[in-house]
Amino acid sequence: MELRGSRIKLSPFDSSDRQLFIEISMCPIMMEHVYEPLTYQEAVAAFELKSQSWQFESDHWLSFGIEDISSGEKLGSIGLKVINHKARIAEVGYMIKQSAQGRGIAGEALTLIKQFGYRKYKPPFCSSSEVSYLKFPHSFTAQAPILTAGPA
Repeated sequence: MELRGSRIKLSPFDSSDRQLFIEISMCPIMMEHVYEPLTYQEAVAAFELKSQSWQFESDHWLSFGIEDISSGEKLGSIGLKVINHKARIAEVGYMIKQSAQGRGIAGEALTLIKQFGYRKYKPPFCSSSEVSYLKFPHSFTAQAPILTAGPA
């Protein structure tokens, strides 16, 4: 699965995303507003967990690497994690490397995930103002997120 925008593409984590993920996860500046920086061993373990195959019932993140289409440069990652399976609620998180920040990369990545969910599953809206809320349909069987927040 690959999600393509005008400048970036999102692909499920693979070995090409490992180095940047570990670098960002260990950086005190990057992690200042996320959580405590990880040790190398913790970052490797986190990457391995986030690289596992994902299904709606999974308790771990569905993670995508973010790549610049024109240069092939890795820019960061974005993912989602179902936090309440019964209520069908998930959270989205992203990390963009410092040299790529301020260019709208995170916004484009969020748009790609949202558009994919709408196009594939045509979910009902839950709110037009709360764009951080995710909801999955009752009959969810595929490996893709459904975002039911209103248009950004």
